[in-house]
Amino acid sequence: MTANQNSTSSLLFTNSRIVKKLLPGQSGTKRLLERFGKQLLCVRYRLSANGRKRLTTVEIVVSERDVKLQSKRGTDILVAVRIPRKNLGLSRAVWEQGGVWDPVEKVWWVHTSVTNALGITNRIVQDA
Repeated sequence: MTANQNSTSSLLFTNSRIVKKLLPGQSGTKRLLERFGKQLLCVRYRLSANGRKRLTTVEIVVSERDVKLQSKRGTDILVAVRIPRKNLGLSRAVWEQGGVWDPVEKVWWVHTSVTNALGITNRIVQDA
């Protein structure tokens, strides 16, 4: 593909819409899974705005590193907190205090000061 074709393709898909998202191992990902291996996170199929062209995109991991859990607030570190899905009020309170949902581990990441303030230190998960 030439540079001119690439820019034209990019313009066609500026207003594209995602029509399908597949996880590694699902039907339609075999060839890309062989190519990218464990780096493959998902495959997306997009349609151009006029619906005449389909674009296949992949999301891959390009780097991985440990997160330094010590915050600038001294001993106030990030911890994983497990909250049942039915407890929407508590989940919202954690989110309002800056908590971040981890869909893979199914836990909230929040500072210990927040767990103390909300009285949820008993929900801290050690193995996340």
